[in-house]
Amino acid sequence: VSRVCRARGRRCFCLRAMDGLFEVFFSGRELKGSPSPRSSAHGLPGATSAGVEAYEEQRITSQVMGYMPAAPALTQEPAPADLHNLPDRGRCDDFLRPGRSAELLHALPSIFKNDPPVNCGARSELVGLSCAYRERYATEVFSPAAVSRHLQLARGFWQPTPQDNVANLVIPPGARLIVVGDVHGQLEDVLWIFFKYGPPSASNQYLFNGDIVDRGGHSLEILLLLLAIKRDDPASVHLQRGNHEDVQCGIHFGFRAELQSKFGFAAGGTVWNLCCNVVFPLLPIVSSVLGPLTGGRRFCVLHGGIPVDCPGQTRPVSVKDDLGRLNRLVTTVQATSDLSSHILFNLLWADPAEASEGKRAGNHGRGNRFVEKDTAAFCEANEIAFIVRSHEVPRSLRGAVAMHGGKCFTVFSASNYMGSTGNRGGVFMAEVGKGLQLK
Repeated sequence: VSRVCRARGRRCFCLRAMDGLFEVFFSGRELKGSPSPRSSAHGLPGATSAGVEAYEEQRITSQVMGYMPAAPALTQEPAPADLHNLPDRGRCDDFLRPGRSAELLHALPSIFKNDPPVNCGARSELVGLSCAYRERYATEVFSPAAVSRHLQLARGFWQPTPQDNVANLVIPPGARLIVVGDVHGQLEDVLWIFFKYGPPSASNQYLFNGDIVDRGGHSLEILLLLLAIKRDDPASVHLQRGNHEDVQCGIHFGFRAELQSKFGFAAGGTVWNLCCNVVFPLLPIVSSVLGPLTGGRRFCVLHGGIPVDCPGQTRPVSVKDDLGRLNRLVTTVQATSDLSSHILFNLLWADPAEASEGKRAGNHGRGNRFVEKDTAAFCEANEIAFIVRSHEVPRSLRGAVAMHGGKCFTVFSASNYMGSTGNRGGVFMAEVGKGLQLK
């Protein structure tokens, strides 16, 4: 850690923060090579979580078919008076002030060290509720007023125009990009990743590829941390939207319950409305990355998959002409009515399939499956080398895998997902001049 810190010119902060993380994770014991703090947990791989996943697919299928209420009626942007009247003066509010993201990262492990592990795979009623503070949160951690002010940083990071649908990232010489997949409110996995690979900086950049929220009980803290780091060092961390950064998913899979458990029904609802109407819609939906690959080649990072077989689609989707012109300021979980809405839905919800599986096998409302020839056509049409996506635990239960002849990488970072899946968490690393790594 010391060598990494000196190289990046941030030695003092890194040593303080990493010492704190080391103490929380290992209580001063030597590292034993554990891939993450959750991976050693014992469970039935994929068994207890399968019912939750099946339920999600059923709900989403119903929504797409138009059987559920229209999402816009479920939430609206808070009025200025609602924000003004929120309770203030949480004990840790000062950590959210400008210039204090390093201290926030250092403090989080200690603040939440006594929280229970995520167990919503075995007990679905616990989604979003693995935080021990509950009703004490607003006074002992962050107040809803401070949180609401902080969340509105998103307005300065991204514009509500199609030009910000695609984030064009250029990784400079000597730097690397670490793509983090779904973390689903599992704060300890985020802290572990920063502990293992170093804190975010201009030379050690992170891209969080959606599904930050839901399931675990610390979606809010992950959002607050990432926004704080981006405010203090804009080039060090990048965020984009996943299928769970959406009002319908947040209602059913824990994020709204998390906020209401921490702030109560009224204040929690205001923070929830701010997330659904300001933060989530503004997040980019795809990143185009230049720098780590030789020959000026790019690769794309998107959450779900390549949109294929959409009604009216006659060619591979163009990142510039199709994705760059979509209206992303909408919920994706709705009755799809035109080509653009189908493309957006599949971009965040679709999964890859091997050719032997068949393109329609096991969809159940998770978008149209895409196979190797679809990936190759998309890469050729957009002049990119490959795609990196997230959205699902690989069948191997490893955190990162390659498919489709090395043109489709899946990275999933929430280890032992929901406390019962038994998977390892992983990251995708692209370093200028040193190639690619799946960790």
